[in-house]
Amino acid sequence: MAGQDKGFQPFYYNLSPRRKFIRTVWMTLLGVLVIAGWWWLAGLQTDLILFIAVFTVVDIWQLATTYAAWKAEEKQGPNP
Repeated sequence: MAGQDKGFQPFYYNLSPRRKFIRTVWMTLLGVLVIAGWWWLAGLQTDLILFIAVFTVVDIWQLATTYAAWKAEEKQGPNP
């Protein structure tokens, strides 16, 4: 099953690779805003530095894998 590519779908795993990538980009932007707010409210602390490092590594990995899956599906063509 290819996944849903139109309309609202609350569940990440039911989305097409293209929509997964788009949702990952939006969550990245939201995550950056949360980190900026945390930094502004609490100042730079050790736990914040660790959180930023983990967030960055995981987010880059997820963006790369969802983009690769999207392009692989695009190259393969639509499933009947």
